[in-house]
Parts: sequence; structure tokens; C-alpha cells
Amino acid sequence: MGEWVANPHTKSALSDVLPCVDQKTTNKTLIQSKQVVTNIASVINQFIYNTANLNSTLGSLGYYNQSGPKMPPLCYPFDSQLQERQCTDQEVSSANASMGINVDLGRGRRRRSEIKSVFYDEGVGIDLGECLEVNPR
Repeated sequence: MGEWVANPHTKSALSDVLPCVDQKTTNKTLIQSKQVVTNIASVINQFIYNTANLNSTLGSLGYYNQSGPKMPPLCYPFDSQLQERQCTDQEVSSANASMGINVDLGRGRRRRSEIKSVFYDEGVGIDLGECLEVNPR
């Protein structure tokens, strides 16, 4: 996406999808795509904080059988100005979120954290194909 924003008139895979757009529309599309990614990370983190890591009792409405340590939050890849940012050691990148990775806790300590398959399957089953529309105004 960044390459296409820098060179919107160069032939690329993205230019086939969005063939005849001006720079303003290109920038708006980039901003909207970053906002969608941020919103998805926010929804996932709400689940992590409010369900997966809540530690509810068996049989309660919010019960979720999370084995092992608490799940770390998903990294927000953009800051409040929608500029790229590095994930902290306490966050999991979206590239590693499905792997059940070891998370660095500092001072040489690590933990393995993963989401239960039923919730992961629901998360990846969401079709985001219609979330972004280029709508020049």
C-alpha cells in the first residue's frame, strides 16, 4: 500500500483493484485501511481484556477456559497519528498472533500464550472483504 501511495500511477497489483484514482483518494484509502486495522486490533484486545483474561468462574456467563498465562494484547501497528510504530515486548504482532508464541516478560522470563481454537476460528472466519470501500467525495 505504501509503495502504491508513493507511486500511484505505476502498474501494481493494487492499481488493478483501484485503477483510476487521484492522490486524494489514494491517501484517503490508506488512512481508512489503517483505521480498519486499528479498529480490528481494538476489538481483539477488548476480547482479550474482557473475556480471555477475565478469569470468570466456571458456569458464569463470561467464563472462558483460558489455559496457561494471560494472553498478551495484540499490537496496534499504528500510533494515534496513524504512523507506523514498533510493537512492545508485551504485545503480540498480528503476524504472530495465531502461533501461540512465547512472549518476553523481561528479565529473561518468557511465557507461552495462545488463543483457544474456537475463538481463533471465529476471528479468522470474519470476512473483511467488504469493510473498505473507496468512496471519493
